[in-house]
Amino acid sequence: MIKPEPAERSAQGKQSLRSRPSDLLSLTRMTLATLWHLAVWRLQQSWGMLTVMGVGIMVAVILVCVVPPYALVAMSAGVRSVFRANPEQTYISVKGDVIHDTLSAGISAFQAQLDQDLQRRVGDMVNLHPQFTVQTSFSLNADHPLPDPANLEYTLACNGYDDAAVAPHITVLQGRLPRVNDKTIEFMLTPDAANLLHIQLGTVLTAPLLYLYSGGVNATSTSLPPLPQTQTFTLVGLFHVKSASDLFWHGQSFLTGAVLAGPKENLIPQAIIANDGFLHTYDTLTRVALQNGASLSNVLAVSWYYTLAVPHLQADHLQSLLDGVNAFQMDIANSEASGFPNATPDVTNVEIFAPTALLSSYIERVSAALVPIVLLTLLMFFLVLFFISLICDLLIERQSEVIALLRSRGASQQQVFGALSVQGILLGIIALLCGPLLAPFLAIILVRVILAGNDQGALNLLANPLQIAWGLRWFALVTVLIVLGTLLLGIYRAARLDILRMRRETARARRRSLFQNLPWDVVLLIVAAVIYGSSFYVVNTGIVDAQLQVLLVSPLILASSVCVILAGSFLFLRLFPRILDLVAKLAARARGASSLLALAQMARVPRRVLHMMLLLMLTSAFATFALAFVASQAQRIPDIATYQAGADFSGTLVNPQLIGQPSLTQQTATYRHIPGVLAASLGNVSALNYAAGSQNVAIEQHAVDANTFAQSALWVDQDTPSLSALMAQLRAQRTGVLTTGRIPAIVDAAAWNALHLSLGAHFTLNDAQGPLTYVAIAEVAHIPTISDSSNGTSGGVLIDYQSYEALYSRQFHIAPPLTNVWLRVDPHAIATVRATLTQGNLQLSPLYDRYATMVALSYDPLYLTLLGILILGATLPLILALVSNLLSSWFSARARLTNFAVLRALGSTPRQILAMLAWEQGGVYVLALILGGLAGIIFSLLSLPVLVFTGVAARGVGSTTSGNAFFTLQNVPPIHIVFPPTLVLIFLVLLVCSSIALGLMGYLIVRASLGQVLRLNAD
Repeated sequence: MIKPEPAERSAQGKQSLRSRPSDLLSLTRMTLATLWHLAVWRLQQSWGMLTVMGVGIMVAVILVCVVPPYALVAMSAGVRSVFRANPEQTYISVKGDVIHDTLSAGISAFQAQLDQDLQRRVGDMVNLHPQFTVQTSFSLNADHPLPDPANLEYTLACNGYDDAAVAPHITVLQGRLPRVNDKTIEFMLTPDAANLLHIQLGTVLTAPLLYLYSGGVNATSTSLPPLPQTQTFTLVGLFHVKSASDLFWHGQSFLTGAVLAGPKENLIPQAIIANDGFLHTYDTLTRVALQNGASLSNVLAVSWYYTLAVPHLQADHLQSLLDGVNAFQMDIANSEASGFPNATPDVTNVEIFAPTALLSSYIERVSAALVPIVLLTLLMFFLVLFFISLICDLLIERQSEVIALLRSRGASQQQVFGALSVQGILLGIIALLCGPLLAPFLAIILVRVILAGNDQGALNLLANPLQIAWGLRWFALVTVLIVLGTLLLGIYRAARLDILRMRRETARARRRSLFQNLPWDVVLLIVAAVIYGSSFYVVNTGIVDAQLQVLLVSPLILASSVCVILAGSFLFLRLFPRILDLVAKLAARARGASSLLALAQMARVPRRVLHMMLLLMLTSAFATFALAFVASQAQRIPDIATYQAGADFSGTLVNPQLIGQPSLTQQTATYRHIPGVLAASLGNVSALNYAAGSQNVAIEQHAVDANTFAQSALWVDQDTPSLSALMAQLRAQRTGVLTTGRIPAIVDAAAWNALHLSLGAHFTLNDAQGPLTYVAIAEVAHIPTISDSSNGTSGGVLIDYQSYEALYSRQFHIAPPLTNVWLRVDPHAIATVRATLTQGNLQLSPLYDRYATMVALSYDPLYLTLLGILILGATLPLILALVSNLLSSWFSARARLTNFAVLRALGSTPRQILAMLAWEQGGVYVLALILGGLAGIIFSLLSLPVLVFTGVAARGVGSTTSGNAFFTLQNVPPIHIVFPPTLVLIFLVLLVCSSIALGLMGYLIVRASLGQVLRLNAD
């Protein structure tokens, strides 16, 4: 029988498979079953490493998925806290006037159009059941019971409210709330107003009714058509406002006003009337007037107050809310032409007041905070991804003998790849399903631990974890795909191994890594130089504004920093084998054999050593960076509070005396004697102008008392002489001011560059009285409270008040007023000093409170967002890296048990083996910790100046900082990079973990049985 050739058999097999699809399906099922059984078998053999890898994939998914919900909650808590701190900004108010022939139905139709347009523009972010008020006034007939009609006139100011709405905000002292009454308009007064008018419950007042006719004449003559000539008002209740600051009143105080009109004084009591009752009477009068060709002359002012749904505001909806409010304002502005679909002329002079400035300001803050948040998240994700790739290498290295054995026994590359891929895919599916489900709960934990108690209400955004998890599906899917891509790439390389190649690699590494084949270090250094040069050019040429610098330069600087660290790592990895060879040759000259054997082993197979070293290096580097970031971010709070205040307390005198003011010494003593004040200094702050040709620059001037300013003021550290030395310079040049006619000035960098100054240069500044000449004696980087202002100033100058007063008085014959105060206080007397400065004769307004600003910034949700993400991102990779390091050491020892057993069989003692291990692993650990700490310090110095975020207090003077002033504040004053003492503790922890790993390796080697280890392999 003639057997067919192999090619013929292959062709016959293919033909038979084509003719029998069932056989092809059966073969596919058999292949899948084989892959499944092979994957399960390897899972039983290496479940420990697979568990660690699964945890790593889960960490990556959770890290990516937890950031969006946590950041959303924290930022939403921030915007809600801003509105809580500014409750007057929680309304969109629409105000207008009702024309004379409009009925209440027309007002209701206009409100319906407002509701419809707001619903279309902003949706459910605004409560569409507004508070409605109507206001008008009637001149009362000055007869009995009103007092002194000969000298007084009376106008009843009517403020209409809905009974159900007004009842919770007042206390009814006598009587009841106004109601609908066909015969009269019922009203309420405060007891003070009733006593002033000498009226009591049940008193009826009358007011003349004025009409407009086609000729535009107001008249009450009986010769005109028989229209109602008077309207009665009945006092039905006395009330007291529960809280004068209640937002329900929108600034209405209910105090009786007085206006001098001609020979008589006009008293204007404020009354509460019922909207429905007044509009019922108003409709009746208007209908009668319209039937007779007239209309009431009273102008009705109507207002609608739409409340923002602050408890449900989300940070990611702020832009759409702002756009909707702006569109609503445009609709109102264009209503006469093309605004509302059914526009009516019933309400005119419509004005809208909305918190657009507050929304724009917070959106700017969110955009600035998102830069470090996104960059940190990406950095931590790629760090975790690198850890996963190293664990994958360990897993493959752990299974390399089995892979090579399977290849030698006939398993195809596709079968090995498929079996190992099944494991990774199963882990990815588990992470894909569990990660998004766990992320909302972890976000809730972070919010409860980190955010302040009054910000916990934002947790309502995470009330439905399943919905949140579903919204995170794309984040999780992309993360899992990236991780699986990394895993499958490593598995593909491993599946190509056969047993001969594996044993050659085990004996001595022949494959050169990618970083050894290509000069990645040089390439990355060039890229880093180009990126850093571009960012340096952008910053120093001023071609972009402060906002673009923050949003554009920060990623560039971080990218260049990452390139520098990677370049250093690649350079070290390139040189590491050569360094090992050199050190091994030096160790050969020593007397002991332990160090030589250790270094020879490391030089023979450096790949495994590099894995362990990279793990520990990255762990220590990221720990250094994380601690430095937290410490620097915390240091930014007192720095910015000090910069904004310039002292413990500072501010502007409420009523500075322009004529006959007390002397500087007397006023200083007044503030110095406040209990708890340690030092006080007064001066003058004014806005000046520099004009030269076409150049016109606004400069802010601080004229301070050089004798006391250094003891009272606080300056953030600058690369300039100390504040005491600067004040000494000003004092030393007092005597020559009147002689030279020039005031010595310390100029900040912004003004120095704007005025193109040099040391000793003269320049002229103009104030309201005229020009003054100055001489530049020193340049400083920044003068606190000047460069952070949003009034368009281009820097400032600091001068001595006594010198300024002497020249100013001689030139303008008037002394410059003392306008500002700087105080240094005892930390134990903060509350006392604060109370003194917020009321009474010593009140300062605005008041800059350094301590209050620090507290507010410490609880800023945007700052806490960064802190929470960093804590999460630093903790999870750190734990993963430590576990990976322990496992790497453990499996490294297990993989080399045969080598150690051979050394034991050749006569080496356990002590010598342990010494060799100590040389090998101890050197790796120490070197990795040193290099990791150095890399962390370098990376922190390069990247932290663009990652540290500067927040703004929710309330107070600094809360209004926005626009370029806010983005300038991100780098002014300069960021202080702080390396805390806790770094030593972290390195001790890492050293202890490394010692534990070394001890486990030693324990495994010493306890191993020589007979068991030296058995022949299965192949």
